[in-house]
Amino acid sequence: MDYEFIKMMIQIVIFLPFILFLVYVSLRFGGGKVQSIQNGKYIKVLEKVNVSKEGNIILVKIGEEYHIMTSTNKEIKEIAVLSKEEALKYEVDKKLSDNQFKEYRKKFKRRIKKGRFKNE
Repeated sequence: MDYEFIKMMIQIVIFLPFILFLVYVSLRFGGGKVQSIQNGKYIKVLEKVNVSKEGNIILVKIGEEYHIMTSTNKEIKEIAVLSKEEALKYEVDKKLSDNQFKEYRKKFKRRIKKGRFKNE
């Protein structure tokens, strides 16, 4: 075998786990920082849904108002402004779904520790 090939393989074996570890650490400890940066902003993108290859529907909070917008490569348009009742319903639904996700994650972690995955 060629010496350069062996050298390259050794470098991959040494550096690939190191790079994967760095990616894990940055995602594990840096993910919350990205969210905390957006929390202090006046304009927040709350949700973004792809409806086609180039088109998105976006829910944006500007101050205390919620705006539904469309976005393509060529333009951004406002579709509607949510009423206070609709905005409040969104906030309540979002908190409920966040709490449900946290509960499921706790259950899953408990099951992993116990070594079982059957429904309770």
